[in-house]
Order: sequence, then structure tokens, then C-alpha cells
Amino acid sequence: MVLGAVLPGLVFLMLQRTWAQYGPPPQPSIWAVPGAVVSKGSDVSIFCRIPPGVITVRLARFVPSTVWYDGTPQGAQEVFEFILKNITHSNAGVYYCDYFRGGESSRSSDNLELVVTGVYREKPFLTADSGPQGISERM
Repeated sequence: MVLGAVLPGLVFLMLQRTWAQYGPPPQPSIWAVPGAVVSKGSDVSIFCRIPPGVITVRLARFVPSTVWYDGTPQGAQEVFEFILKNITHSNAGVYYCDYFRGGESSRSSDNLELVVTGVYREKPFLTADSGPQGISERM
């Protein structure tokens, strides 16, 4: 019974010491290839740079409720790739990634805004107002 009460405190002290020794986990970085602006129907790879030893990488997208994709890096992998195929307007939005290593979770990466073009059925058009009619300039 005493061990059950002491064990959580011991784990907390070990985590505190780890944070004090090494600092917080580094912030991941995020980017997209071929880029953050993609055409409807194409594929895009979203990459997250992570430190070695990561157990889980998460790619998340802000929508009314957050959607995320989890991945498991292999070995000392420092870049993890999420592939989104056949992009549609529902894939557009703001993405970020974070990771879990041991009992620690990282801060979120900076945001990546994925823009999908070609989602409208009709071509857009532009009209111009020719300005006021019947007014002449005088000098």
C-alpha cells in the first residue's frame, strides 16, 4: 500500500529531474511538399522534423473539432512524413504537429496553412466599374 503511494511521487521527481537536466523537448517544425498551396485532386506530403527517440508523431488540423493523424517513427528517424492523397476542399486548413517521447509531449509546431485550389465548379470572373458616367473634367 505504501509503495502505491510512493511510486507516483517518485515518477514525478524523476520527470522533474529529466526536465531540469535536459530542458523541455524541442519544438517540431512542419512543412509541405510540393508546397502549402495544392490543387484539388493532387497529393501532398506534410513533414514534421522531430528529435530521435520519439514514440508517436501527431499531425493535427484545426476544424470545428480537431482532427489528427498519428504515426510511429522507425528508429532514430528525424523527419516523419504524412501523405494526404487526392486532396479536396475538406483537407484545407491549418495544420500543426507535435510528438510524444517517454512521458513528455512537445510544444506544437508553428502552424501550416494548407490551401486547396480548383474547388469551385464554375470559373471565377471579374467585372470592373467604368466609373461615374457623364462627368467631365475641367481645368
